[in-house]
Amino acid sequence: MKGMINVSRPWANLEQRILRWIGDAAAESFECILPELHTFHFRHNAPYRAYCSSLGVQETLADWRHIPAVPQAAFKYAELRSFPTDETVKVFHTSGTTGEGFGRHSFRTLALYEAAVRAGWKLAGLPAGPYLVLAPHPDEAPHSSLSHMLSTLARATASASAFIV
Repeated sequence: MKGMINVSRPWANLEQRILRWIGDAAAESFECILPELHTFHFRHNAPYRAYCSSLGVQETLADWRHIPAVPQAAFKYAELRSFPTDETVKVFHTSGTTGEGFGRHSFRTLALYEAAVRAGWKLAGLPAGPYLVLAPHPDEAPHSSLSHMLSTLARATASASAFIV
């Protein structure tokens, strides 16, 4: 039912609000969603909570500008996920070019990722396709966020796109 809070899946409510915002920024102020998103991650992500606590950042924030940026290196050393491991549908890896191992970004769903890719491309005024993609196909590079992003854009067009490896 529209407007009802899903108690068993509280993340789904935030996801739906963000998806609505991606589709129509006038639907709700993103500045209102961000503190709630921080609170959700603070409650459900122990490494994030520890990081925030080390900075003196509390669970509840009135202003999104107080949300700390997580250093990129943290993705190499901690499981930064706000859901159980067995609910993971996709994991993207960093390139590992620093030689210090791969960072990992886990997803429970790709709905926000793919909606943001499509909306960002459109907002930037980039062409709608068709595309000739000069990158490995996602099947050949399953941990590449770039390959997945390009595949998402290619699927968004009505015409066929080609991947050239």
